[in-house]
Amino acid sequence: MDVFPTKDSLTVTESFEFIIPFAYYDTNECLEEEHRGKLSRYIIHSVLGKNHERKLNKDDFKHLSSILVELFPTEVESTYFVPSTRGCVPTGKLYSSYLNLRNSLVKVGLIGREARRVGHVLEQNDSSMDIFGPTIDTDAMEIIEGNDFNDKNAIESAWKRTYDIREEILKTEICTIDYVNKYPYLRTPAGYELFLIDAYERAPEIRELNLHYSISKICSKIIRKAKQIRNEATASDILKQYENVDHVDQSLLALIVLPFIFTPAPCKRIRGSTVNKASRAEAYRFFCSHFTAYL
Repeated sequence: MDVFPTKDSLTVTESFEFIIPFAYYDTNECLEEEHRGKLSRYIIHSVLGKNHERKLNKDDFKHLSSILVELFPTEVESTYFVPSTRGCVPTGKLYSSYLNLRNSLVKVGLIGREARRVGHVLEQNDSSMDIFGPTIDTDAMEIIEGNDFNDKNAIESAWKRTYDIREEILKTEICTIDYVNKYPYLRTPAGYELFLIDAYERAPEIRELNLHYSISKICSKIIRKAKQIRNEATASDILKQYENVDHVDQSLLALIVLPFIFTPAPCKRIRGSTVNKASRAEAYRFFCSHFTAYL
């Protein structure tokens, strides 16, 4: 690993791509997303700059990640490299920088691309690893992993450009909460729009779905079924107040009373608790009562 930068060599480098993040960390004891990208690009460029035909393997990436964590103790290695699992490509900022640089070198003919299927991973006792999957747009990744929500258009554009690599991430064992935490914008009220972008990409045909039209075809059956429910005063009151009223959309009325048809048994109260936990049935009633405001 003689071509790799060391902790000591990095602290005396004259490159602003390292100096700026290092100075920021010294003051704030943390890094921003843009700093992580700069650090990763600087390290990968310094390694391949000495030998642009060098192929990095899993151990190389782990070694480089450990150096960064040693220099910046609040960072975690998984930010910079996560090995492949179940045939999926690796992820992380170091890997992204490596992949982008390798693809750039291929385009100008400085290195050759081996014939293999997209996303294929070749590993021989961890001594070599040459991966050519979809090019990772590191700038776009920094946008969707950051906490700057001011430019909605930029976020949506970056989200679209990173679809392929995020699909690879979803094929790993990442849990839902970790995925949402990885992309902070998903936790905002407008985050559902990013989920819609992915949904339309996966299944373009759902753009043609019309919930209002679908409900309108069976709304009379739903309302008739709701009338047969016993001991449900809320549903009865809603139907009495809004059924057959000219200005009320009967499809929306059917959608509102639909949950009452599937009302589950109430949950038990928490013994000894001063706060009553609403049962699922009560939650349904609250939901439907709230939405009558839209009729």
